[in-house]
Formats: sequence, structure tokens, C-alpha cells
Amino acid sequence: MRGPSFRWIITNCLLIGLAAGLLSLFVLMLQHDQVLAQEPVRAILVGETIAVSLIIVLGIANLIEHIGRFWNDNRR
Repeated sequence: MRGPSFRWIITNCLLIGLAAGLLSLFVLMLQHDQVLAQEPVRAILVGETIAVSLIIVLGIANLIEHIGRFWNDNRR
């Protein structure tokens, strides 16, 4: 049984990052009456940083899983 494809993981991580960026932008809008010109850019950058972090973490987890499968297959 195979897991999800890497393209599917990257797409979902980028969507999660975009959603996190928009959520942080919404929180900034609630905190201030007006959002400065740099604040939306910062909010989107925070979201994309979260997305890239998720991609890295899931990539490492995927690598560990493949190494574990390879190790178990070769021990038999």
C-alpha cells in the first residue's frame, strides 16, 4: 500500500501555508484599524514559511519511512 504522492503533499502544504498566511492577515486586520502596506506581505511570508517547514518535515518523514521499509525488506 503506497502513501500519497510527493506532488500531493507539496500542493497540500502550499495550500495550508496560504491559508495560514490569510489567517494571520485576518488577525492583523482585527488587531489594527488599518493594515499597513507591509503587513499583508509579512502575513503571506509567514504562511509560506509554515508551508516550506511542513514540506521539509514531511519530506524527512517520508525519507525515514522509505529507509525503514528498505531496512525491513533487506533483513529478511
